[in-house]
Amino acid sequence: MNILTSSNFSSNRFLRNFVRDKRLILAVFGIILFFSLINLFCIYKPKYKSSARIWIKNTDNYPFVVSREYESTSAPLTLASNPLLTQMEVLKSKTLRKKMAKIIAEKYPDEAGNEKALIARFAGSYKVKNKTNTDILSIDLKWNNPEKAKGILNLLIKQYREKNIEMEKSLKSYRKAFIDNQIIEIKDKLTNVRSQIKDYQLAHNAVNLREETDELTRQKVSLLAKIQEVDARIHSTNSKIDSIKNKLNLTTDEAIQAVALGTGNDVLVTLRSELNTVMQDYSHDGIKYSETNPKMVALKQRIDTIKEQISKQIKLSLGQASEADSDSLSIMDPVRERLVEDLVFSHTDLKAFKTEKESFEESIKNINFKQSKIPAKLYNLTKLEQEETNLAQAFDELRIKQIEAKLKEAESVTGFALIDVPSLPKSSAFPNPMHMFIFSIIAALCSGLMASAAKTVSQDICEGAASVEKVTGKPVLGVMPWITKSAYKNKLLLDFSLKKITSNLITSCTSKYNKIIAFTSTSKAKNKSSSLYDIATNIKQAGYSVVIVDADLAVPGMLKNAKVFNSINLSDILVEIDDKLNNSEPISKEQIIKTLVTDNQGMTIIGNCHSVDSSYEILSKKSFKTLLYILKEQFDWVLIDAPPINVAPEFNLISLHTDGAVLFVDYQTTFSVLKRFMNIFKEQGVHLIGSIVREENPNIEKDFKVSIKRQGLVQELKHNVKNSKGA
Repeated sequence: MNILTSSNFSSNRFLRNFVRDKRLILAVFGIILFFSLINLFCIYKPKYKSSARIWIKNTDNYPFVVSREYESTSAPLTLASNPLLTQMEVLKSKTLRKKMAKIIAEKYPDEAGNEKALIARFAGSYKVKNKTNTDILSIDLKWNNPEKAKGILNLLIKQYREKNIEMEKSLKSYRKAFIDNQIIEIKDKLTNVRSQIKDYQLAHNAVNLREETDELTRQKVSLLAKIQEVDARIHSTNSKIDSIKNKLNLTTDEAIQAVALGTGNDVLVTLRSELNTVMQDYSHDGIKYSETNPKMVALKQRIDTIKEQISKQIKLSLGQASEADSDSLSIMDPVRERLVEDLVFSHTDLKAFKTEKESFEESIKNINFKQSKIPAKLYNLTKLEQEETNLAQAFDELRIKQIEAKLKEAESVTGFALIDVPSLPKSSAFPNPMHMFIFSIIAALCSGLMASAAKTVSQDICEGAASVEKVTGKPVLGVMPWITKSAYKNKLLLDFSLKKITSNLITSCTSKYNKIIAFTSTSKAKNKSSSLYDIATNIKQAGYSVVIVDADLAVPGMLKNAKVFNSINLSDILVEIDDKLNNSEPISKEQIIKTLVTDNQGMTIIGNCHSVDSSYEILSKKSFKTLLYILKEQFDWVLIDAPPINVAPEFNLISLHTDGAVLFVDYQTTFSVLKRFMNIFKEQGVHLIGSIVREENPNIEKDFKVSIKRQGLVQELKHNVKNSKGA
């Protein structure tokens, strides 16, 4: 149960226990103070603090201007964080501490020893702080000697400077090496790209794709013009052929057949085929070469020669035809001969023109195909040229940065400036011996108070009437002082508290018409019997008839305390009543009343003179209920001395026949026990009238003293009145 968070926690509980546990507090205080003083005078050594201040500068001025593809990876992360925190971590680094431990051991041989212990000692001897909104770092170092404190701090700053320079040089060297590697890489890529451009141009005859595009366009226009010219010639030749046909009134085949032009003349057929071939070559080469080109001149002469030979063969064929066959058509008319010759030549020219047109159209198709490939070639070539431009620009920029990196590498720049040199301590730093002495006293006192508080929490003691009322939910009828047998001389204080308890009990029970009340206790001891007897005596003095029933048959004590030894036992009476009930015999109330015992002070008691082993079986019979019913009719109050709840199960049987219960809460009863009792009351349906609390130093003593003074004033007043009457 957590007392600190419980609703039963009393605010003055710990304060009361501090007073009660003063011996414990003093003992703990003395022990802690003793060992603290031993540590102060024998072990503790004062430390001296040396301080210095440094200004952290920004030395990072190495921006890189390179292609996005070659970003630098050596830029420090502090560009995106706090450089001051980085420098503080450098000062606290393990590497620096290990190096400082070796230097301290060499510089001060008396400090040499275990290296790990010296590293740990040095690590805890200095602190690095940053003043807000500044670039200033303060370094404080404590040592057991002022000269050593100053000297070690000087060594720390020196090592930090060397570490700073080493880091700067390392970063600069790494940056320079990075730039060198990038230059080599970019140079190789630039050479490779230029080689790719050259190979691409040679592979695609693309020295200048734009000029090639223009040339193809010009050739295409020229060919289209020639096609139009050939179309005009074809149209003219067709018209000429149609005109000759009309004049001869023969078709071309009929005219040739009639004049036997070339019939059976293999030479003429070969010449015509050769003429077609030469004219196709002439049309094809006319795209590439001009008319004055030697090749074109030779082809033209060849065409003229073939035509002349064809003309001769036609004449020869016409002559052969007229001599061989006299019945066939003989063309002796020169005009008609020329018409047939023109028809044949026109037909030949028409075929040549059509062949030339087909050659021109095929050339245009080739030009269109070449033009369709130009965009892809131009895109690839442009991409390679753009990459060459980017690499060349990056190469030039990195060359500049390479020169800058070489210059920076030669510099030795520290990242800080010393503002305040390490000071020489004149007095010991906090905590000095006086501080340690004060701390020892405070620590000893706090330890004592904490021991008392821990005892209070661990014991779980429910102290005071306020705590009991919070747990039970019922009022406290009164508080009794905790009086031992050796201190029984405080009988007047006890009587005073019992009278107040009796008064509160009568008030509570009269308003609720309670007659049968069971008195139980949280303690295993029979320390409530005498108090119950005194309460019964006070009730009788108030004018009520009272009987006490000692129902604790296992450990009876009421008759013994009243010094009555010859009475009839309660157990025997209950057995006799039970027999009569079983046999349906009448029960004499007068006879039962006669068995009651009255002691010397006039108190009526019924109980046992000796213990009974079978108390549970006896009290569970109907006879106990019958006895209580008879006593209730004869007396105003029936007070039952019941056994403790947590010891005997008989209380459950007794509580079934009572109008209520009063709980004696003994000294140092715990919250856990009291709550367990309340759960039992709730489960059994027992009505708790109230509780009587025992305390070691109850506040009732103040009321008792006031009452004594009041009685003294009353006695003095009576005495004065008596004297005045006598006078």
